[in-house]
Amino acid sequence: MKSNTIQRGEFDEEAENAPVDDNTQGEGNLHQMLGSLQDTRDVCNNHTQNVITGVMENKEWALQMLDAFGKPGSGILKGELKWLGSFDECMGVITNRTEVDFGATYCRALLLPPNQTNPADPTQLAITLGLCMPDSCTGQDVSAIATDLLMSQNISLLASVTCYEKDFPLDTDAIVAIVICSIFGLLVILGTGYDVIFIQMRKGKFVKSSDKSTRAATPVNGRHTVDSEKVPLLSESTSVSIENAEAVQEIGQDRRPDQNTASKPQEQTSERVHGFGIKLLLSFSAYTNGAKLLDTKQAPGSLTAVHGIRFLSMTWVVLGHAFSSVLSMASNLAPFIQESVSRWTFHGILNALVSVDTFFTLSGLLVAYLAMKELKKGRGKLNWAMFYFHRFWRLTPVYMMMLMFYTCLLHYLGDGPVWPQTGLQKQQCRDNWWTNLLYINNLVNRNDMCFSWAWYLANDMQFFILTPLILIPLFYSEMLGMIVIGIFLAATLTTAGLISRLDNLPLASCTTEGNQGLGYFADYYITPYCRMGPYIIGIAAGYLLYKTNCTLRLNKKAVLVGWALAAASALAVLYGPYESANGTPMPSDVSAFYNSAHRTVWGAAVCWVVVACATGNGGFVNTLMSWSGFVTLSRLTYCAYLIHPMVIMYQYMTQRSPFFITDVNIVFNFLGFLVITYGLSFVVSLVFEAPMMGLEKALFKRERRN
Repeated sequence: MKSNTIQRGEFDEEAENAPVDDNTQGEGNLHQMLGSLQDTRDVCNNHTQNVITGVMENKEWALQMLDAFGKPGSGILKGELKWLGSFDECMGVITNRTEVDFGATYCRALLLPPNQTNPADPTQLAITLGLCMPDSCTGQDVSAIATDLLMSQNISLLASVTCYEKDFPLDTDAIVAIVICSIFGLLVILGTGYDVIFIQMRKGKFVKSSDKSTRAATPVNGRHTVDSEKVPLLSESTSVSIENAEAVQEIGQDRRPDQNTASKPQEQTSERVHGFGIKLLLSFSAYTNGAKLLDTKQAPGSLTAVHGIRFLSMTWVVLGHAFSSVLSMASNLAPFIQESVSRWTFHGILNALVSVDTFFTLSGLLVAYLAMKELKKGRGKLNWAMFYFHRFWRLTPVYMMMLMFYTCLLHYLGDGPVWPQTGLQKQQCRDNWWTNLLYINNLVNRNDMCFSWAWYLANDMQFFILTPLILIPLFYSEMLGMIVIGIFLAATLTTAGLISRLDNLPLASCTTEGNQGLGYFADYYITPYCRMGPYIIGIAAGYLLYKTNCTLRLNKKAVLVGWALAAASALAVLYGPYESANGTPMPSDVSAFYNSAHRTVWGAAVCWVVVACATGNGGFVNTLMSWSGFVTLSRLTYCAYLIHPMVIMYQYMTQRSPFFITDVNIVFNFLGFLVITYGLSFVVSLVFEAPMMGLEKALFKRERRN
């Protein structure tokens, strides 16, 4: 976190670059700025002296400020170096204005060795100390005071201080964000009201319970809503399907059975005139969109097991982040890591990184399965412009809304000793938001990434853009398509292996340190040329399901062998890095082989589960994964992925004291994160995500699909 002050060098640079009429004016501006800085420091020093005097005179307000200071506790030898003090006591200090003319504010000092270049590196010494200072002091003032005090005691630590601002008004970004969110909220209210009053009530939805039950058993216009696996070109790694909303398309033409539909031609003409605007408004109906989200019916032939796999993989992602995000606030970090890494069972958490590869696999499998069906239906023709536009439209609006909320509004909602009052990645997002919009944030300015977990979305979009290069050859010639798949797979495996070998990357990122860890993330973990393996394997599996029409017949022995190989491969991926994580590093060549192949191997294991379940060879696994309760949760997975890091950050970064980590504590937090995330995802989907699908249908008048 950056200090809210300006360093001396920045003043010098401003003075040097400032436009001046002559040298005298330039020198005057510089002296004026430096004089203002000195005046501020003098005021801070005087008020600090007043606090010291107040303590010596046993003034209550001064004693409260002193009491709020952070103090060393036990566990220092175990790495307990976060002495945060009492944030609320400091911010609640009310000084006697007849004695002094200042209040109190909380400051957080980071005490660093002079040679430390990365304060965020947990392997280096960094003491966090809470200070309760006069509110006339800035972070730079307190840094100067603390550094002088440390030097006078011959302590070789430098102080970097951030002070909390009591009055933090909304900036322009926040106001614009609030206006945009309010507009969406208003549209939802209007759309829902119109839908309920003029559409649903006319259908008798709220008249008689008997009529309601009868109508509920009858699909709208004789058709069931279409499941996501039956709708081509849907974002397969995400949630809400595009429904057969003919009732919405034909709104204003609905008639009760006893009405004479041939009469009132003027009324019909009027309804047609207003039909398009009504359809746009009804796209925001929370009633209709909510019914679609909660509908668990699945069309015949759907890959029903995908829903369970998708949701359970999302819970794994949340669990992994629940552990990893708390480390910066942990009071027992060193002993916890040492103990947990030695347990083989914990490596299901340490290597939860492959949970994302499950989504890559499902994305490739479903886009191949659905697109091949569309190509067959169109005899090799497919609207490739809509192929790309729908994916962009499906993902981007809600993505940009969550990025806006994260950048512009989230930091106003919390407080605490470690809460980033000036924003989370705000400067990175101001500078690099356009890379997120273009889905190149994993390639351009990736060391200053905005909305950092969105690297996955960039990869998924890039894979999707390349997909026709595989699908078109595969449709016309199976052999040619398999050759193309082999070329793509060989390229990504070779690239990942070479990068790992040349950079000497370890088996898993949990064992990386310092710059090596940064290299693992930026050069290997988020790059598309190292991550495409599972997606390619998914495409091959999707083609297999299309080619066999989900009727693959295997004898019991073959099925058992398939499940055994898939289970053994998945276990090898999860627990292969065990020895490396426990102090026995693998040779560079072995590490390179693992980093090259393990994600693709994991994708192959996931593909077996989907194929086995879809072809009747899944047994109880298919029964579990195809549970209808997973359908709605699966539809909310995309929003859940966007939201869950903010939920986790909010919980941990509003803590008033360091967090003592245990497995039980994290599990309780994890369950809370999961419930809150999916609850918020439902709301976000109703307000921002689902309406976009209705708008697309209304604007482009998409053809009905059986």
